[in-house]
Amino acid sequence: MGKLRDKGTMKKYVIQLILLLLVMLPLMGIPYEKTEEYARKQEILNERATRFRAETGFDGYISYNHNTMKFSTFRGNYQDITVTAPQDTVFMNHVYGQVFAKIRPYISAREGQLSEQKITQSNMKEWIQKVNGYSIHPGGSLRIRYNLPTKEFVIIDNTVDIPNEPIPINISKEEAKQRILSEYYRSEEYKNEAWSVANYNPVIRYFSFQVDGKDMPYQLCWKMGFQFAVYYINVETCELYHHPAKVIH
Repeated sequence: MGKLRDKGTMKKYVIQLILLLLVMLPLMGIPYEKTEEYARKQEILNERATRFRAETGFDGYISYNHNTMKFSTFRGNYQDITVTAPQDTVFMNHVYGQVFAKIRPYISAREGQLSEQKITQSNMKEWIQKVNGYSIHPGGSLRIRYNLPTKEFVIIDNTVDIPNEPIPINISKEEAKQRILSEYYRSEEYKNEAWSVANYNPVIRYFSFQVDGKDMPYQLCWKMGFQFAVYYINVETCELYHHPAKVIH
């Protein structure tokens, strides 16, 4: 009787497992661009783009970042901005200032975080984002370029939404270095290290990185990258993060 009951239970379990797989497999095969979440985000971003065009007179292409819900790239022109002397640095500096004023309300950098750079030889104007003097990786910049062959502006927004509130530095550079080295020397990755790491030094920035495949929010950290591993220490909480490296830092 017990064996029959066990067989019945096993049969029920197998049927439930099959039904679960039948539900999950179609979902696993759906590209993100076909999901309802993507469609909702796309609709919101489309509405923002329509408002941006109406408010700024922009005519052209806009790409989106669905993770951060912001515009990423602009390629086109503005109805009230005419470029008559693209090789004149003084003139283009004024033009780029006009373009910057139009897109400023739509980027992520907060007041006082952008530092204006000189126009490059490739006719590009860049603004570098820093928060309380600390740079940002990845991202942390706004680039505007006038593309001569197509006679249109190309704008790339890599700014990040980080508050201006100062963060206490509760671990020094040397303390961070010793703690990271201590962890690295005990790791499996260190056994395959090809170079001496004694002279490596950490750098401090706002970093965004992954831990166990999960995206972490931007944090002010000390970072040391080795041949096979990267370490971060949050300067305020002193929490240490680690993940394998795919490139040599």
